[in-house]
Amino acid sequence: MLLPIVALALAAGCADPYVIGEEGLPPAGYCPAGVVCTGRLEASYAQAGTGAWGDRFVAGRISRAPALLLRGEDATASGWTARTGGALSPVDVVQVGARGPFTDATRAARGRFASAAPIVELGPQDLAIELVLRARANARVLDAPTAGLAIASDDTGALTLAIGASAIATAPLVDGAWYHVLFVVRASGSRVYVNGAAMDGPGAVIARRASHAIAVDGEVAWLAIVPLGDGELQVREARERFARLVGVAATLAGGDPIPTTIARDGAAFTDLVEDGARALHLVGPDWPRIACRPAPSGATACGYLAEGGAGRGVPLDLQQWTVTGAITAAAMPLADDVPTVTLADPATLARTVDGGGDRVVSLFARGAGEVTIDLAQVGSVRCAPGAATATIVTSAVPITAAIEPWGAGWVRCALVTEAAPGGPLALTLAGSAIDLAGPQAEGNRITPTSLALAARGDDVLVYDTVDNIPAADAGAVRARVLAAGASIHDRSVIGLAARDATGPVGDDSAAIYLQTRQGAAHFAAFAGGAIAWNAGTAAALVDTEAAIRATWSATAATLSDGAEQVDATAGRAIQGATFAEVRVGGSARSGTLDGLVRDFAIGPP
Repeated sequence: MLLPIVALALAAGCADPYVIGEEGLPPAGYCPAGVVCTGRLEASYAQAGTGAWGDRFVAGRISRAPALLLRGEDATASGWTARTGGALSPVDVVQVGARGPFTDATRAARGRFASAAPIVELGPQDLAIELVLRARANARVLDAPTAGLAIASDDTGALTLAIGASAIATAPLVDGAWYHVLFVVRASGSRVYVNGAAMDGPGAVIARRASHAIAVDGEVAWLAIVPLGDGELQVREARERFARLVGVAATLAGGDPIPTTIARDGAAFTDLVEDGARALHLVGPDWPRIACRPAPSGATACGYLAEGGAGRGVPLDLQQWTVTGAITAAAMPLADDVPTVTLADPATLARTVDGGGDRVVSLFARGAGEVTIDLAQVGSVRCAPGAATATIVTSAVPITAAIEPWGAGWVRCALVTEAAPGGPLALTLAGSAIDLAGPQAEGNRITPTSLALAARGDDVLVYDTVDNIPAADAGAVRARVLAAGASIHDRSVIGLAARDATGPVGDDSAAIYLQTRQGAAHFAAFAGGAIAWNAGTAAALVDTEAAIRATWSATAATLSDGAEQVDATAGRAIQGATFAEVRVGGSARSGTLDGLVRDFAIGPP
């Protein structure tokens, strides 16, 4: 039977995508003693943050005590005491307790802290310097002058570790986005990992052993300086650190517990419920998003946020629009790095957008007034943050109006149509006594996706199948999911697929997916391009907390959505060994989920 999920605790070279090669598995620790894990893979996406690491630097076979460990949650306005190492004092004004894209107690310190005396011993040996930080251009992050060591960014955002005359640099980082950066320093050649992607750099070494004073600046949630001794940090082990930080390492696995691919082109915002309101945090490319959202039950549901690629359609900064009237920068923005404007008196803002077919225009609003979204040749809707519903004002074609509460006075308003004429179309926002932020115009959709900083790619999260799924022709898979709004596309929850040199092969695949519109669950499989089975339930699962379970064998398949179970005859048997990948929130044949996968499990039936 399928058991319940078990909760366990650069300067040279070019960037590799986060795709793990053949370097051996991480050590045991993802299979409880006495449990047969072969053919099983389970993951729960509720926790992201440095709490997964503890206070030692553990990566695969390496376990070291840092020479210096600073955790952001330990910083106070009067000082920052290291878990290992000494204490630092604030220089000028600092901020502490800053939140980021974390669901645990991880916090960040903002501003400069410095030690008055030497607090970290460094010498001529291999080092790991690990940071979890929010990137800023032209910023100093770490200084140890007597060691000849410094980490700072340039005007492109590239972060450089300088040791003496040697420099190890990242590619440019997105300003304001969160990153995991791990420098591995060796005399024979160094390497830097940024959100799991590796770049090689020149060798470097600290000339002599001594104790050093340091200064830390910027917005830092974690800083560890770790002498590696005779330990050699492998690519897979470094990427395990990243996977555990961002909450996508499996909780139980018979094979490799670390995703083989974690990818997304472009930075993206994730949203978390904080103090009763939804807060936005920007994460860098390839950082998978654990989001926490209000669920229909009234509880908060956390999960891996899988979305298809999207563009902005309009400038994020409303001051770049054509403005009639007066607008000012809002005193309290929607979020850091999200430009927010105040319309105290009546004003309009205008742009042109693409037209044609399915279109959704959305923006965030807060205040006592109202805003009207007008899309020429389509219609207009009126949105007041204090109202429970948005109102259709005019309609040249069928449209709908939507309003979604975000807390702290903010709502997200949307105009949706499936019949927009070809563009370009004039888009106008008009309002007064209101704050506005985060405008977005998306095509080929009827529900807004998460706020985009700029164009972003598909979220991709893939695990290996070897010893992680049953190798024979019978198995089971279950998942809990929260899908966001209706869709014009089928959307995958969990997908299994064979692979060839070009990628996943849809002709040999199986997937649980949500059908178009209201999202009835389906479980379908293909073998050699022919349908092996297709079972579907009838209930609409959009905007619900759905628990889906499917089984398959050589002769039959079943699907349950918690209220209904459907049986289907298997037209042909599929061996689990056919499949080479497990993709979460996507598949070889259906679109990306555009919602949260809270957890999943694959195993024997």
